[in-house]
Amino acid sequence: MKHNEGIELTTSSTNSIGDNIRIYLLKKHDQKIRLTDDGNTLNDLTMMGVDITSPVNSQLLQAILQQYNVLADKDDVLYLDGHQEDCQTIKQTFIQALVDIDNLFYPQMFKH
Repeated sequence: MKHNEGIELTTSSTNSIGDNIRIYLLKKHDQKIRLTDDGNTLNDLTMMGVDITSPVNSQLLQAILQQYNVLADKDDVLYLDGHQEDCQTIKQTFIQALVDIDNLFYPQMFKH
């Protein structure tokens, strides 16, 4: 993502590698916004050895995405669209979804 297209928000929530979760706010048309993780969540999991394509992880990921109405594009960028007036609610929902998805890392820790 070109960061000049939107605003980077650094949250107080941390991911499994100890970084603060960053999300990006993009203005769309007709008072709509898009929050995106720019692909960081699933990329971090993959780099930590989590197979997000395994049947169990894939099913868990899809359940979390559906629970929060979050979508994933072909490049594993997670995003959530909504109206500008609902920005705070959308932001909290999106952050919670990213935290829940990041938690797919923890079972991986006990495999070895």
